[in-house]
Amino acid sequence: MQVERAPVDIEFTCRRCGWDWREHLERVRATDYDGDTVESYCRGSVPVPSPALGRRCPRCGGLDVNWLDTTHLPRRITKEPPRPLVTSRRATAERRATVPKFFTRFWPQREPRTRRFP
Repeated sequence: MQVERAPVDIEFTCRRCGWDWREHLERVRATDYDGDTVESYCRGSVPVPSPALGRRCPRCGGLDVNWLDTTHLPRRITKEPPRPLVTSRRATAERRATVPKFFTRFWPQREPRTRRFP
């Protein structure tokens, strides 16, 4: 039985928010006496799921993530730091229009929720 270990850099890209990140893993390929090859990935000698099974984006939680083995590719220049996802509404200069108090009781009459079916 032959066991081959090699460090691997894998780059993930979220197709939902465009976030890029890298993971440094160790690929373990084991070949048994019949010639069958089994491939697994480890991080710090702890087995982790294969990148082909999919990852969840750490930024937006999206499941539509592409991956690329960048072991033999040149390193790219890192991008600017990400913008925060959550922004507070109070930080914006836009204010909501105030509704006069005498309209609050009649709000359902101003915007009725009737449904008409054909």
